[in-house]
Amino acid sequence: MKTKILYTLITAFLLASCSEEKTAPVEYVIFSGKVVHKNADKLSVSGSDFSKKINILEDDTFMDTLDITKNGYYRFSIGSESSEIYLKKGEDLNLSIDTKEFDESIRYTGKAASMNSYLATKYLVKEKFSETTGKRDSLNKSVPKDFKQKILSLKKDLSELLTNSKIADTNFISEQLRYNHYDYLAYTNEYLNYNYFDSSKLDTITSKSLKEELTSIDLGNESDYAISNAYRFLVSSNYGREKREQSSKDSIPYYEAFINGLSDVKSDYIRNSLMDEMTWYISAGNPESEKIYTSLMDKSTDTAFQRRITESFNKIKLLTKGNNSPTFDYENYSGGSTSLADLKDHYVYIDVWATWCKPCIAEIPSLKKLEKEYDEKIKFVSISVDNKKDHDAWKTMIKEKELSGIQLFADNSWSSKFVQDYDIKGIPRFILIDKEGKIVNADAPRPSDPRLVNLFKELKL
Repeated sequence: MKTKILYTLITAFLLASCSEEKTAPVEYVIFSGKVVHKNADKLSVSGSDFSKKINILEDDTFMDTLDITKNGYYRFSIGSESSEIYLKKGEDLNLSIDTKEFDESIRYTGKAASMNSYLATKYLVKEKFSETTGKRDSLNKSVPKDFKQKILSLKKDLSELLTNSKIADTNFISEQLRYNHYDYLAYTNEYLNYNYFDSSKLDTITSKSLKEELTSIDLGNESDYAISNAYRFLVSSNYGREKREQSSKDSIPYYEAFINGLSDVKSDYIRNSLMDEMTWYISAGNPESEKIYTSLMDKSTDTAFQRRITESFNKIKLLTKGNNSPTFDYENYSGGSTSLADLKDHYVYIDVWATWCKPCIAEIPSLKKLEKEYDEKIKFVSISVDNKKDHDAWKTMIKEKELSGIQLFADNSWSSKFVQDYDIKGIPRFILIDKEGKIVNADAPRPSDPRLVNLFKELKL
């Protein structure tokens, strides 16, 4: 009932506005729809400079005006899932969706329907093409001729989809043709990286042809960088490749070549974004962290970025050998919960992992071997940072792979305090703590790394 009243008021307002001799152009979007099997009370719409939450009513409908500052790409989200939408001032958009089949169930009506229906279908086409791990591996393992044919076929399919969508907005069409080309180039870039060490597959002519296509685009387009993930990936890969070559040529550390080269990046936005990549090198295991931190602070013009890396660097300073370790108290697969205090008087080797992490799973055989050899001297703890929705998947993997040691489930995935305190940005991550709860190594060698056994020997374990 509330939705009908709101719709009536909005319609009346529009009619009243149209009755004036000189009407100002409508500067907002009317976004409405129905959510089947709703899993949240609100729908969120967000963009680079816009954010709004819309109530989903008892009858599963919603309606509100979006006072966007500019036409362009935004995202709507319900619960933990989201989808890209294109909003244009003065155009209405109606959404019908079933959260149990989120992407597959999206349907649009209204003046802006054609553009948004295209975006929704485009996502499904790309997902079917390569977004699963198996399909992506198969694509990258193709011989060059087959690979080129596959990605050209995808590009053609997306072009035909765009044409058949009968979209009137020529700017949107031009952008999408460009973004689809970036997708094509991003697949090419990934393919070359994937097969970098397999020179037998990449003949000289094919390899040269693919590389030439990658260097044929302008890598300084700030607006495309803000919207296209593929273009962002291309800029990042090109810059990183160039700086690795310079690092080798000039015999200087990669981070030094990377940071020094930032002065040549004309766009503040792109430059500040590239700096985010270098934050991975500010870690407890890198003795050059302070130099990297200082250099990034000097180069950055983004105060939010400066605050973030300062917070990260300050955490790392607390993770030096001999300091008290941050603590945890998490659910134990075997029942109850286990804390670091429960493991007092034992060395503790911690593996921070997740069921979806391939490198994590690759370490399991080596970890099992160590657990058998050092069972009496070291407590082996595996802490999963899986999302709560994957709790059952965590249990299933422990059972199927017969994981041993102490298996724990972090209380809030990546946002869990222990994970945050150790400033863990990527997994697997391994930590060694002594009998008194003090840090031995905040970024310890992996189980498959011979240096770990050498460390155990140094500690007379």
